Amino acid sequence: MSKNRNALARYQAIDRLLSDGGGHTVTEMMKACQKAQRLEDGDDGTVSRVTIYKDLEAMQDIYKVRIQKSSGRRPVEYSYPAGSNTINGGVISDSDKSVFTDALTFLEGISGFVKMPGTIDKIRKKLQPDMTAISSVMEYEHVPFYKNGEDIWQYYKHIREHHPLQITYEPGFGEPRIYELQPEYLKQYNGRWYLVGWKYATGDNRTEGIRNFALDRIVDDKTKVLRSRLGQIKVTGIDYRQYYSDVIGITVLKDSILHHIVLEFELEGGGQGFYDFNRLKTKSLHHSQQTWEEDGKGYVSLDVRPNPELYTHLRAFPSARIVAPEEVREEHIRILKEMLGRQSPEAE
Repeated sequence: MSKNRNALARYQAIDRLLSDGGGHTVTEMMKACQKAQRLEDGDDGTVSRVTIYKDLEAMQDIYKVRIQKSSGRRPVEYSYPAGSNTINGGVISDSDKSVFTDALTFLEGISGFVKMPGTIDKIRKKLQPDMTAISSVMEYEHVPFYKNGEDIWQYYKHIREHHPLQITYEPGFGEPRIYELQPEYLKQYNGRWYLVGWKYATGDNRTEGIRNFALDRIVDDKTKVLRSRLGQIKVTGIDYRQYYSDVIGITVLKDSILHHIVLEFELEGGGQGFYDFNRLKTKSLHHSQQTWEEDGKGYVSLDVRPNPELYTHLRAFPSARIVAPEEVREEHIRILKEMLGRQSPEAE
């Protein structure tokens, strides 16, 4: 890393420390700067006390920030005065601390098993130690002991930093395989997280393209950044929200086309059809879903590209009759016949 980039990384690290409104020692700033340099460019060099003193002076001169130090206290602590400017904004006011803590705790509650190691707790401690967490009044359904769930935050940072990765993946069957991947997106579906990105062509596996990998099947302690690819990374430019917008779930089949799917339910008599239709009315399968009633029947339409996840959902509504299109109806019937065949005595 150049000296200028080194200095900028240190300034940002010191600014983040002092922006929390508390006081920090030179030792704390040294550790923060060394970590910032290591994350920025893998620089494991040490940062001296003299360097920190010079950085504090430079920050006041370049960015016109005010930095105060404690008097009569050892070790000496440095901080931004309340209400003063920082490099990236301002010191958090007391009135905002409670709001931010509530918001952070709420995010922790809905994030389920996504753990940002110590981040929420550290911020809460800095903002307001006696704050009563609100996560106890809400719950996000998650899978207990979900493998690698605590590492989602690390993969998120790899994506933001455009790190090409080498991962070891354990499929549902067969031996573990090594892939080289440019991670670009994290997607959750049905209680499971997936790492999505561009799979590079390597070794005997020359196919490349967009792939998804279930996070719980990645052997996390073997994941590493491919520094040899840092200068030649693949940037797809894909808008993944749009990429997944016309499918249910995580699977985007090659050459699949968009279909207008119509389901019909018998409403009279209050039987299974009535129950299934009303379930779908209150819990949509897809954002394109439309529902209506006509002549004692209920109808549901979906504009999606068929994939395994779609047919899994269709099997959850046994009273649904697929009105259109014919190819979706035929594939659904084929799957049901195959399932029924496995239940016959002859299949044993």
